[in-house]
Amino acid sequence: MRLAQKSAVLSAKGASVKLSAAVLPKNASNKTVTWKSKNKKVAVVDAKGKVTAVGNGTTKITVTTKDGKKTAECTIEVQIVKKPVKVTGTKVNKTTRTTLTVSWNKVKGADSYKVYVYKSNKKWKDFAATKKTSITLKGLPAGTKYTVKVAAVNKGGRGAYSSGASAATRPAAARLNLAKKNGSGSVKLSYSKVSGARYDIYMKTGKGSYRKVTTATKTNAVVKGLKKGKTYRFKVRTYIRTNGKNYYGSYSNVLKYKAK
Repeated sequence: MRLAQKSAVLSAKGASVKLSAAVLPKNASNKTVTWKSKNKKVAVVDAKGKVTAVGNGTTKITVTTKDGKKTAECTIEVQIVKKPVKVTGTKVNKTTRTTLTVSWNKVKGADSYKVYVYKSNKKWKDFAATKKTSITLKGLPAGTKYTVKVAAVNKGGRGAYSSGASAATRPAAARLNLAKKNGSGSVKLSYSKVSGARYDIYMKTGKGSYRKVTTATKTNAVVKGLKKGKTYRFKVRTYIRTNGKNYYGSYSNVLKYKAK
């Protein structure tokens, strides 16, 4: 009689290991065996040699041939590791058009962390894993709102999810296409659509600085109060708003317009 394993360590309640017994000689006519645990409060074993952890401690699993003449033992040590506590401090520190950089507080006893992402109107997705307390999530679509949560993991299992941190990838820039007269002292600006974005309109004259003159949700905006014969420069900046914060894209091209 021989066991392939002489010892094994189980780290979670319900964790298991399959023991493999060989009855010798190989040509023995009866290879039926029975399994027994010396301490069922530590681990139990079924008729096929599967050992399952019950509680902390050490026990011996004995396998015996049907005639009782041959035995072998395996020492099982159960060291149940508690699941990690809930992750705290999850936040999104930086965003680009295609990435979110997330960080959280270290959890004592955690071996790694799983990062879950919820995209607007979609389901939670197990997105990434890391041993560090920060990660940059890559390959995300631009101008999209996300919620991120994190769970710590060790041999005892996965801990509770953190509270969600909301953010958005930055939207693409709009293309400012047309500046057209819209009545005396007024101009209508038209620009390309950027999905999910709002639009801040900026204007300047001469060598002055750009200032925001209006915000729009559509792909056109009217700016009033222009002085006839004066030249103005316009540009547009897209942004996504979520959780009370704006996530800005790049500025558009600049268009010049002489008021009529």
